[in-house]
Amino acid sequence: MEIESKFEILVLENVELIVQVLVRYGFKRINQITQNDIYWDDSNYSITNLKRGLRARSVDGDIQNVEFKSLFKNEKGQQIVEEISLLKENQYLDVEAISEILTNRLGMKNIEKLSGNMTMSATFNAYGLKPQIYLNKRRTMYIDDRSNIEACIDRIDGISPHLEIELIGKDQERYYELVSLLQEQMGHAVRKVDKGYLDMIAESNKKICSSHEFDLRFKNNPDWNVLPNERKLVINLFKKLE
Repeated sequence: MEIESKFEILVLENVELIVQVLVRYGFKRINQITQNDIYWDDSNYSITNLKRGLRARSVDGDIQNVEFKSLFKNEKGQQIVEEISLLKENQYLDVEAISEILTNRLGMKNIEKLSGNMTMSATFNAYGLKPQIYLNKRRTMYIDDRSNIEACIDRIDGISPHLEIELIGKDQERYYELVSLLQEQMGHAVRKVDKGYLDMIAESNKKICSSHEFDLRFKNNPDWNVLPNERKLVINLFKKLE
């Protein structure tokens, strides 16, 4: 289970200030990459509005992965993200897996049964899906080797820069110490946020549920987005957290 925190960097000039804090805390810069995410969906955003994502990600111009991601919650307040890889070893899409997800899980109608090796655009177009959301991110990565904590400064087209702190190892004490430092001493420079980048990018699109609407749906009925053919699957996913 991931342990991470996200902070909005309130003004661009504060990025250098955050870098200085990370360096003083023992972080070293290890890499800088460009990530380009494309979310495929129909014109009604049927996938996105179920708190799912059919995402193709490229890193520095090369396709890294194509995934179907689902976010589920339960009555205990637990949250889990299911990730299904849709890219085969030969870099073609697994059309059988995609068809299974769209028809048997999401209940989409008139889905054509495809086979063989097809390009990503040809496959998704045949399923009636188009590129609907673009998320372009320039990520600078830092690591604290002593506690195995990763910090990433993300510059994303259309929104403010953000800082993500993720615990890779087991030193939760040092992780929460850093999060507290940022909240208590750097409150003028950063603000803790719970939204994902996709939610932020999609806020201006009236066809997509806002993060507030999603929160209300989960509060009123934690399994509102679990479809009939998924109930057993989701129960088993949460059992793994026990």
